Amino acid sequence: MKLVGGACSPAPATCLAPRCPAVTATNPRPWEARLPFFYGWVIVWVTFLVGLINSGLTWVAIGVFAPPMAEDTGWSRSALFSGLVVRSYVGAALAPVIGPCFDRPHGARWLSVASGVLMAANVCTLAMVQAEWQFVLLFGGVGGVVSAGQSGQLGALVPKWFVRRRASAMAVATTGIGIAALLVAPPLALLITTFGWRGAWVCVGVATLVLAAVPALLIRRQPEDVGLLPDNGLMTDGRFQPSERSYTASQAFRTRQAWLLLAGLSLVSLYTAGLPTNIPGMLEDMGQSREHAVLGFTLYGAGSVLGRYLWAWPAERRHVRWVLVAITGYGAVVGPLILALPPEVALVYPLLAGLGIGGSASMSQLAWPAYFGRTHLGAITGAARLPITLLGGASWVVLSASHDVLGAYGPGLWLMSGVSVVAMVLFWLARPVSRPP
Repeated sequence: MKLVGGACSPAPATCLAPRCPAVTATNPRPWEARLPFFYGWVIVWVTFLVGLINSGLTWVAIGVFAPPMAEDTGWSRSALFSGLVVRSYVGAALAPVIGPCFDRPHGARWLSVASGVLMAANVCTLAMVQAEWQFVLLFGGVGGVVSAGQSGQLGALVPKWFVRRRASAMAVATTGIGIAALLVAPPLALLITTFGWRGAWVCVGVATLVLAAVPALLIRRQPEDVGLLPDNGLMTDGRFQPSERSYTASQAFRTRQAWLLLAGLSLVSLYTAGLPTNIPGMLEDMGQSREHAVLGFTLYGAGSVLGRYLWAWPAERRHVRWVLVAITGYGAVVGPLILALPPEVALVYPLLAGLGIGGSASMSQLAWPAYFGRTHLGAITGAARLPITLLGGASWVVLSASHDVLGAYGPGLWLMSGVSVVAMVLFWLARPVSRPP
């Protein structure tokens, strides 16, 4: 199989590499292959937008919408936040079914488009809710179902387009999640002030259609589908030489490494999901003003964005196993650090925490393709998502319960630190696997 202007011609019969579409007079190179840049970066930026809108629509939006909704309707904030938990769990329960669709030729594109359209419609209906249970049902139950088709994009699509530059690509793709913490809250607050919370939900629905559904039309499953190769070409002696071997989901989960990774990533989610939402409360308990506590959350968002790129540098030079060990050890040290900081420098803590959590959110997506290849990545990540989400969802209340029951955040922080140490050991034990049968 020969490379022709960044694309590949049909492989000979003896070549076992993925085939690219044949280039003939009647079947010219796809337009994606004729662009002056690698189409994989289009996939990265589409995923960036999806991460931005999904994060902005979930925990950021609920944090902004909950006070005015509760004040206007008399509903409890706990009921509104329970919709977020239901949404996460419903989406995770569907992941094993949805995941394999990302491995089919056109499954990723049309699943993402349909999911984006339905998600936009679902958000608009939130403007009409009249009772707490209606909000939980629509935002949590229905929202979890319709958003499932886009929730799996990050781990299932971007790694199929990159091998050597996978860490950098994933850092950019996941930046949308960090940007949401930095930029989404003020516009949402302005919309609520201008149109009321019901009108603001309609505006968010329109934004979802524009930023999530329309760009999804550009999604392609993998570079071979449009006559390209990962990283815009990995050729040796006229043949595509993949630097990784692919496992099916059943083959992957028959290995010891898959279960070590799953356990480690699930434990890490206790720290990465539970800590950010409690940062303002921890800062206020240290005597910081409400304004400084909110500023701390903004600093966390800045650290989260920066951390993705800092950890991407070693991830492109060492096996992801060592990066996971290092980043989890970093989290074990930084987690309880706030207990030792004087109030004068307390705002350093959210920045340091963001550096680790942002990097962990990005680098954890590299584990599955690094160990088991990219061909069946949708099925593998779909199977892994449920237990990771279940434990991560529970983490939202770990620190809050520590504060409410024990009177301090300290016990919860030390628990998360201990869990991070266990995860670090699990990642160290997950040595790279041999080739699949």
